[in-house]
Amino acid sequence: MIIVLAGNTCTGKKTVTKLLSQQTGIKAIPVGDFRRFHKDESLAWEAFVRLLRALDTPSTAPDDSVILTGVKHDRELWALLETQSFKHLTVVKLEAPLEILRERLAKRLRPTENLEVLYERMLVPGQEWAAQLPAHIVFDTSKLSAEEIAQRVRQIVTNSSEQTQKSAPTSNMP
Repeated sequence: MIIVLAGNTCTGKKTVTKLLSQQTGIKAIPVGDFRRFHKDESLAWEAFVRLLRALDTPSTAPDDSVILTGVKHDRELWALLETQSFKHLTVVKLEAPLEILRERLAKRLRPTENLEVLYERMLVPGQEWAAQLPAHIVFDTSKLSAEEIAQRVRQIVTNSSEQTQKSAPTSNMP
C-alpha cells in the first residue's frame, strides 16, 4: 500500500504523517531525502520507483506499506504516480483556506523572515498547485484535527485493503 500525503505549506502534512505512522507502524519516507540518498540522482530515482512497485500491494502491514511525505512541487513524482497505474495507491490531499494557512505560517516565522514575502512566494503558488492535484481523498485541515484526519485515513486505507483482498481470486489447489 502506498499512501501519499500532499498539500500546500502549513496544511499539516508532517503532523498527520507522524500520527498515521505512529498509529499504523507504517514508515514515512520524505521524498526529497530519498532522492538525495545517492550522488547519482537517476540511480536514486530508479531505486525509488522499484520500492514503489514492490509496495504496490493490497497489504497495509507496516513492512508492506509506505507513507510518502514531502510531496510538493515534484512534477516528476506526480507524473510517475499518474502514469504508472499503481493499483494500491491512496493520495490524500490536505487543504485549508489561504487565510488560515497565512496565520499558521505567521506562527512559524523566524525573526529574520518576512510574512508577506513568504506568503507570495510559497502560499499563493502552493495553493494554485495544490488545487490541481489529483486526489482520492481531500480533507480541510481548518475543519478537522490532525488526529481526526489520521484516524479517517487509517480507516479508509484499511477498508480499501479489505475490499481488495475480498475480491482477489482464491486458489482451489489442495
